[in-house]
Amino acid sequence: MADVERGIVGIAVIDDDHWRRERMAEELRTDRRFAVLQVFDQDTAVGVPADTWSGVEVAVVDVFDEFAPGEVGTDLYSGIKAIGTIERLRGRGVVTLAITPHRSHPLVELRLCDAGADFVYRRWEVNDLESLADAILRPDPERRSRPPSSTVLDEFGARAARPNDAVRVYETSPLSGKLRTEQGHKTLRMPRRSVDRLRMRVSLTGFVGSDPVRVVPRWPETRDYLLRLIGRLDVPPSDHDARPNPPRG
Repeated sequence: MADVERGIVGIAVIDDDHWRRERMAEELRTDRRFAVLQVFDQDTAVGVPADTWSGVEVAVVDVFDEFAPGEVGTDLYSGIKAIGTIERLRGRGVVTLAITPHRSHPLVELRLCDAGADFVYRRWEVNDLESLADAILRPDPERRSRPPSSTVLDEFGARAARPNDAVRVYETSPLSGKLRTEQGHKTLRMPRRSVDRLRMRVSLTGFVGSDPVRVVPRWPETRDYLLRLIGRLDVPPSDHDARPNPPRG
């Protein structure tokens, strides 16, 4: 955890929105407690070499892809991949603050925890320099990333699931970018074997569905599981909806 008493804290700012990440970096540079060492988008963060993170102690990662909502079947939480990359390359040497616009769905919470996110904040909670600096230097223990309870995960057949592996399986399959809600085999216009292969590969990542007796969950369950993981189904309230009611008077 970052500690101001140790001196200047090295920061990486990762956001797909150019102006927002540049503005955040500019604000952080006005605070002498911070040195902004890296500023780039989520896709770039996934591909950089390990030495890019040298000196970085805290990475502020916006996990939501602002440009994806108009697309079909793509991952709205591409920043989770950046967190996973940081975890894989630097271990626990970099504290990651995941920033999300939503009160995350339990399966997205599981993805964040699985990727190695340390803390999760909604955007409105770190919307100015003072609150962001406080989150970096003294992160709230209540914001620590934790997996949902086993009871909740059982509702989605995901008690032992590796959700980011399932997303990778989907994104490397012929069905990538094609999934929609309530989509059956016929509307996919894909060979049945491609659909069955995806079902099998997703089940191998720990997804069991609602019927533990079945070796491979049915297509509708597999489809909805993937859509929830990538933020395309059961989307939680927005920042505005999730904010506490302001005091009146």
